[in-house]
Amino acid sequence: MTLAPPLGGPIGTTSGPGSWATAQDAGHALSNMLGGTTGAGGISVSDLLKAIGAQLTSGNIPMVFLKQIRGCTAAAEAAYQAVVEAPAHLDRWTGGWFATRHQISILPCDSHPIAAECGLPAAPFSSVVAFWCQMDFTMMPGTVVAGG
Repeated sequence: MTLAPPLGGPIGTTSGPGSWATAQDAGHALSNMLGGTTGAGGISVSDLLKAIGAQLTSGNIPMVFLKQIRGCTAAAEAAYQAVVEAPAHLDRWTGGWFATRHQISILPCDSHPIAAECGLPAAPFSSVVAFWCQMDFTMMPGTVVAGG
């Protein structure tokens, strides 16, 4: 899957020497960017960026999905639900670079208390680091981690 950036480059792109030539370049740049910084919820940004860097370097980026099949007798009910983790295997890297920081707002919703469950502030907050990448990938078989 390739998502092309809008004309003129990705939104929020910062000026710089260009684009990371490989996923490994991106991984090293991200893992070396911030040391000791703590983001929302007390997460060490350094540790997070090192993990992202390692995943980009390995070529397998884990993703989590909700697999759901609608019930046949009641459209509002699910006949099957499971949380599935599957790696996106990097097939081709086209480019990527740092982006400008963003203000993030997560609207509260009783059925999906995302901010509360992730330890994020309810009020708008700023991203600590932002980047974009353009790549082709293949979704690999997954593993059910909850439900099923």
